Amino acid sequence: MKNIVVLGAGFAGLRTAIKLEKKLKNHDGYRVVLVDKNSYHTYMPSLQEVATAHKGEKIKFADELQFESELANSVCFSISGIIKNKKIDFIKDEVIGINTDTRSVILATDQALEYEHCVLAFGSDAAHYDVEGAGTCCTSLKTVHDALRVRFAVETAMKKASEEDKKELRFITIGAGLTGFEVTAEMAKWMSHLKKKFGGTEELKINIRLLDAKDKILSEVPDKMRKLSERRLKHLGIDVMTSTKITKVEPHRVTLVGGRTLPADIIIWGGGVKGLGLFGKISGISLDKTGRVKTDEFLRAMGQENLFVAGDSAYVLDKKLNRPVPATAWAAEQQADSVAGNVLNSVANEQLKEYVPKYPGFVSSAGGKYGVAHIYGITFAGFAAWAVKRMIDLKYILSLYPVFRGLGIWLGELRLFTKND
Repeated sequence: MKNIVVLGAGFAGLRTAIKLEKKLKNHDGYRVVLVDKNSYHTYMPSLQEVATAHKGEKIKFADELQFESELANSVCFSISGIIKNKKIDFIKDEVIGINTDTRSVILATDQALEYEHCVLAFGSDAAHYDVEGAGTCCTSLKTVHDALRVRFAVETAMKKASEEDKKELRFITIGAGLTGFEVTAEMAKWMSHLKKKFGGTEELKINIRLLDAKDKILSEVPDKMRKLSERRLKHLGIDVMTSTKITKVEPHRVTLVGGRTLPADIIIWGGGVKGLGLFGKISGISLDKTGRVKTDEFLRAMGQENLFVAGDSAYVLDKKLNRPVPATAWAAEQQADSVAGNVLNSVANEQLKEYVPKYPGFVSSAGGKYGVAHIYGITFAGFAAWAVKRMIDLKYILSLYPVFRGLGIWLGELRLFTKND
């Protein structure tokens, strides 16, 4: 039996595996194998909610650890539960190498997994752009552990401020893309809850800064959405500093080009993405300057016929716009559909189809029951945009689970996260 191996159970990988299984489950000649180092799938669009979740008084949890467990479970879904009753073989292991000559994946357990077709869908790492100290002194929002670390650090800083009668707390987010924008806006709303939780902080000044090297925030979104987002940040009292390049990050200080320093109690990295170090060890493929895998028009790795790439791992050039397709959830899902279709076409010896990106738009949370959106040419903000984002969350969860199970997960998530609204 020939293996179709999907590496990574993120947005792109999980969707690719499910699509392939649906078409191949009655095909005796192939099996779908999904490999991931974790036993769970992370719903990354809600990580900023985990990082700023408020433990409301009406929610009865035994202790903080149980609350954090509830938060983690709200965005981490068991892979075995998702693929239950599906003909997908799941291997929990870490990939340490890929040999394109022998068509084999090398796992940390020394197992060599041969493939007929392979899909790289690992996701990405945080790109620190050679900024000294960024990797060690900042926390990125790439995993649920990152989100919980941010939450713990913020609560600890607020508790310390109340005990020591500090006059000011300073937060800095570096990178004003969608992730940086969302976590900063949610952080601003969370502060009002924390000041009530920790007594003696009524006079405490909260200073929140959002920094970006570019001359504008949210460079990937349309101008109308950007203007609404800027207005929201101003309303929340966030100090936005664009055209601000950073040279060094220390535990409680950020140094800018020119030598100016900004003190900080908490520093969050919301910058861009880069490819995994593993990619540089794979022979016969090409990488872009950020280390992501360059693809052809069929989403195959350049120079490879049996190695496909999807999601954040892929560098995909939109030929029409002459710019890379952004690393977003909708792009990962579209690429998963395209890759699954082309793998199936390859199995059937049929013509592969070119991937053409479609841009449905952008939706972001912006603190409280407030969002900003640009969908199919319509730009709007407020509760309606927040509600649309929640519906997108529900739609995605229902794509993984039966209706009643999915609704239960979504309602549980809603119950937790709206306590900060």
